[in-house]
Amino acid sequence: MMNMSQLARNTHPLGPKLIGIVGAAVALAIVVTFMSVPFLVRREPPAIGDYRLGALMASPDVKLFPNGTFLLTLTFKDGAGELADANSISVTAQMAGMPPNSIEISKVSRGVYRGAGLFPMPGRWVFRVQTPDGTVEIPAGSPGSF
Repeated sequence: MMNMSQLARNTHPLGPKLIGIVGAAVALAIVVTFMSVPFLVRREPPAIGDYRLGALMASPDVKLFPNGTFLLTLTFKDGAGELADANSISVTAQMAGMPPNSIEISKVSRGVYRGAGLFPMPGRWVFRVQTPDGTVEIPAGSPGSF
């Protein structure tokens, strides 16, 4: 059986300090790894489908660019699948905690409308499209860092 003087001689003076340093380094490595994961994962914007606005179907096409700009194209079709004009379209870009940004929408051709703009910061933006026949929210995706 060891007494205290033998235990003291068998313990290295740096032992407890070394264990503490190694433990702190491991904990720091774990924290850094978990913090960097969202920046390493590149998510594709969610798939965008068609949206019903009254008698029309709206098909959006959203293009996001690395500098935070976007191009939104809305194509409207009637029940027969023919291009059809929408009445009085208004679009805003919205993100939780931010005031909505109005987007100027221009008619390109029959049933096709386009708007462009700049997201002021990265995040989960949605386009809120309003017509007299209804309102839909279209995901703009998460552009990540500009």
